[in-house]
Amino acid sequence: VYGAALPVGATGKPGQGFATPVGPACRLCERVGCLARAEPPVTRPLGLDEMVTGLSAFDFQG
Repeated sequence: VYGAALPVGATGKPGQGFATPVGPACRLCERVGCLARAEPPVTRPLGLDEMVTGLSAFDFQG
């Protein structure tokens, strides 16, 4: 029902558009500076520094 309103790629066929790769979960993703990060990654320690601000809510060492 709502699929007709979704944008498609240059070919005009669904599934041929430009996709943004996403990971399985924020806890497993190691992408630095992600604006959509909801949780810190489990694979790296957090970089907690009061004097530094970043794009993401959770900056980590690496």
